[in-house]
Amino acid sequence: MMCAAVLFASLAMVSCAVVPEGGNENENTDVTFSVAVVSAGEGVATVTVSHNGAETDTWYGFVTTDTKKSDLSLVYEKVAEVTAEDLLTGVSKTIELTDLELDTNYKYVAFGVKEDGSVYGTAGSAPFKTDDGKSMTVNADWTIEYAAKMEGVDENGQPVVATNCLIATVAEGDTSTYFLDYMSVEDWASTKDNLYNYVADGIIPSLKAYIAKYNQSYGTNYTWDALLNSGNTQAVLGNDIYPGQYVAYMVGINADESVARVYAYTEFEVVEGEPTAEYSAWLGTWTAAGEGSTYIPAENPEAEGTYEDGPISFDITISHALNNCFYYLDGWTNVTGCPILVEYYADYDALILYADAIATGVDFGEDGTGTIYLLAEVIEGGEAMIYTGLEAYIMNTESGRMLVGGDYSDYDLELYSMGLYVQFDNDPNGYVYPLSNITPYFPLALTPAAAAEAPAKVSTMGYKVDKTEGKKLNTFGVKPYTVGGRKFSF
Repeated sequence: MMCAAVLFASLAMVSCAVVPEGGNENENTDVTFSVAVVSAGEGVATVTVSHNGAETDTWYGFVTTDTKKSDLSLVYEKVAEVTAEDLLTGVSKTIELTDLELDTNYKYVAFGVKEDGSVYGTAGSAPFKTDDGKSMTVNADWTIEYAAKMEGVDENGQPVVATNCLIATVAEGDTSTYFLDYMSVEDWASTKDNLYNYVADGIIPSLKAYIAKYNQSYGTNYTWDALLNSGNTQAVLGNDIYPGQYVAYMVGINADESVARVYAYTEFEVVEGEPTAEYSAWLGTWTAAGEGSTYIPAENPEAEGTYEDGPISFDITISHALNNCFYYLDGWTNVTGCPILVEYYADYDALILYADAIATGVDFGEDGTGTIYLLAEVIEGGEAMIYTGLEAYIMNTESGRMLVGGDYSDYDLELYSMGLYVQFDNDPNGYVYPLSNITPYFPLALTPAAAAEAPAKVSTMGYKVDKTEGKKLNTFGVKPYTVGGRKFSF
């Protein structure tokens, strides 16, 4: 046998130099080989080789990462390594390939070769790529159901109705951990094929960052996996979800921060609920009136104007955004066309104005684009400052509908107003500029606009930052935005 192997190799070397593409002139000349890829996974693949020759014809196949060369060139490079013991027979055979590299392009080549080392017939091949180790598999034992409403009891035993609920169910005895959430069908369509990276690079880091911030804020020592679920789970999404098509999903995540690579999902539709009478009562146009400051520009546009304290008023329009959850509020401090999304707080029949960015990429003509902010105006340590992250409320009080600032006395802050500002994208200093001429001081009274006896509106623009006698003045600058751009830092 040893002699036969040596003879086989020597004959193969000779045949490589002289055998043309069609092989030796013999009965095997017309044999054609074909290769079909059955599957390709993580370091493994399965191919099927077939040919139109005789059952006893001998042949050989091999896998290579050299996918650019022609089959014939690869065959003549490989045949010298083939021994008689390596030869295969049969007109069809399934080949299992193992120990392949992840995420790698391969080609499997099959060709006819006789025991004397001569090549015959026409070789066949098929390319494939191994899995990158990030494939996700649907777990058939996981299911998710959506319920628009669920009746239950709260921690005090009182009956409650939960809205937009997800019910995740796993097989009995399944103790694996997972994360349950939802997204729009459009987002799911672009996420599903890249789900592993979405979990590994998005969900897990976000959960870790959240729990770290929570521990810092509350002095707790939770680990990030406390946010994972195990066993059957019910999640109440609430009624602040806009109508539309969504996908609920659960993805397996291990406590060691690795992706378990199993998931389940289901599509569901959210239908907007009917508005309550309390929610509907806020819709319409209102006049906000009270005390404030009005900026009066000087005749010389390069000079600083003056501020006049006294009655101010402006109309606001409150329109539907999402029944029983959100409104759009337009016309704040006489700035129209820039609606603010405000939340409806049903427990107190109040609207919440939250100081934050409300519009990005707004076109301001020759000044470029910018972000519009609703900023909280406070007195801190005797000085006027502007902040994000604070809240004011429009609510029913004993004296009627009022707009009041939140209570931040524990932080030595007095929230006295909220104003609209723009921060230009091309401003390297990141200053913000006021958009209105008036600074309303809380509280403000709200009355239906048609019945209000409001003082005449002013059309100039300006700003004043302090209102209490004896507190330090701080006007920050001299010009309103439309005259030259007064700037503020926050």
